Amino acid sequence: MAHNSIYRNIRFHFNGTLKRSYFIYLLLPGIFGLVYAVFMFSVSRSMPVSNNVSSAIGIVFIIITISVALLLPFWFYLHKKYFFDNIAFGSTQNTFKGKSGHFYKTYLEAFFMFMGIFIVAAIFIALGIGSKIALIAQGQTLPDILSNNPSIIILFVILYLVFIIGFSVVRQYIYAMLTNYCWNQSNTGPIKFNSTLKAAKLIVINLTNIIGILFSIGLLIPWAKIRRTRYILDNLELISSDSMDTFATSTGEDQSAVGDSAADFFDMDIGL
Repeated sequence: MAHNSIYRNIRFHFNGTLKRSYFIYLLLPGIFGLVYAVFMFSVSRSMPVSNNVSSAIGIVFIIITISVALLLPFWFYLHKKYFFDNIAFGSTQNTFKGKSGHFYKTYLEAFFMFMGIFIVAAIFIALGIGSKIALIAQGQTLPDILSNNPSIIILFVILYLVFIIGFSVVRQYIYAMLTNYCWNQSNTGPIKFNSTLKAAKLIVINLTNIIGILFSIGLLIPWAKIRRTRYILDNLELISSDSMDTFATSTGEDQSAVGDSAADFFDMDIGL
């Protein structure tokens, strides 16, 4: 919401266009998804059903899925680059010098982090229900086992909660790392930025916010948003080598309504 802020009578605004926004946010993922769906449909229809062919289709499916997953960090890089390259303060446009390699590194770290959390949880669950699995080999049905051993259901609920918490932890880690990187690789004229978010602190804030929202039946949602936003902004520093008086009001601000509408449409703000 940069275009709704003014400092020293100079307006912040967003210079992106709806055309470019549609291309990055809708068209690119649509193309990837369509190619993926058409390819998999063609393969499944053209090959006869057999064990060997099914195995081959499964391998192709895994390969294509991994290929699509490898494109996701680059797509998110395009998101950030588009946003940071189009922020402006008066007539001074922001410049983003970030590289896609850092996005791949961050998402790879997040992937291993999530897998570590999930594997540890799965091991504990397996140890808890290992003896119950043997009952299936003895001829008992799964419904009978579950009815006689409700603790199994509790263990699966715990595994589900660990999955949700693990996803939240990884999401906050990605947000902290990429937010720091993107702001630190940006400058608006003589102004540079220094973002110092700590992933661990952001994770704690997010988890306690969730607990507060649940126990308040949603009444603490505004408090949670303000608390998180305050932490993010408290850790964003502006470093200027020149006076702020050097900035000039953009003569084309009145013609930037389309770009501002694009920012509103995609709900983009400095928190991205």
